[in-house]
Amino acid sequence: MTSLTRLSLANRVIVGLATIAIIVFGVLATFNLKQELLPSIQVPTAIVTANYPGVSPQIIADDVSKSLERALTGVSGVTKVQSTSSNGTATITVEWEYGLDPDKVVADIRNAVDGIKPTLPDQVETDVITGRTDDIPVLLLAVASDAPLDQAGRRVEDIAVPELSGIDGVRSVTVTGENTTQLLVTLRPSDLRKHDVAAQAVTQVVQGQATVTPAGSSFDKNLELAVEVGTSANTVKQFRAMQVPTPDGPVPLSAVADVKVDSIESTSIARADGRPALSVAVLKDIDADAVEISHAVAATIPASNRSWATTPPSRQSSIKRH
Repeated sequence: MTSLTRLSLANRVIVGLATIAIIVFGVLATFNLKQELLPSIQVPTAIVTANYPGVSPQIIADDVSKSLERALTGVSGVTKVQSTSSNGTATITVEWEYGLDPDKVVADIRNAVDGIKPTLPDQVETDVITGRTDDIPVLLLAVASDAPLDQAGRRVEDIAVPELSGIDGVRSVTVTGENTTQLLVTLRPSDLRKHDVAAQAVTQVVQGQATVTPAGSSFDKNLELAVEVGTSANTVKQFRAMQVPTPDGPVPLSAVADVKVDSIESTSIARADGRPALSVAVLKDIDADAVEISHAVAATIPASNRSWATTPPSRQSSIKRH
């Protein structure tokens, strides 16, 4: 008989209690384990975007892409920097070595972009996008309706999205497949020459007059009110009447450009039982349980369907899981 065996027999009660404690803690740990679709993995790649509206690809490459490339190449651990310049946009792909702390590398990339930004044109807006498995939706819902997709989209945004966003552990809820429109301003070169005004000047005027700038807060006893400076045009008629300065005096925007509302080409299409539908993607927090969120969403869907049932019978909708 070994010494370990003799020690165990001599302390049977203690060994028994320790065994029970290990079993209890093991069972509790099993129930508290998070259940994931995929392990949390950070892809060693980031995408830096720079928007410079109304500028040609050549100017984008010379004034924006090259400067960003030089700054990003100097980031420690970066192995490859590749850029693509198009109308009004520069896209720079940054890759780094496996094994490095992704949060630190991304922070260094953001610092490099922020450091070079003062040397870029004032109108340039930059962003750094990273990808990880936590950005994959844990659940996709298809919302089919007899109503037009633009009306169905508004009801989904007003009803389903707030309900789903309120579930514990849900990071964001996005809706795709909606019919959306945009205000299209098409400059007429002949009229620009006639009034001796540059295209970029018209772009700056439209952006300036269509922007509302925050100007602080105003307090009335216990009520705090946001103060904004400027007005935002919200109709085609108002946009057409915007004043564009020229050497001979201001002229309306309609004198140098065509202004109209146009449909945006859909980049995604959803179908449910062959019917046009909207796609609703649910993303979770990094430390949330994917299975618990799935069950919570499944319990919320019947309530959402009841809310949809408040519309006329010919406009009722259904929500299905995928």
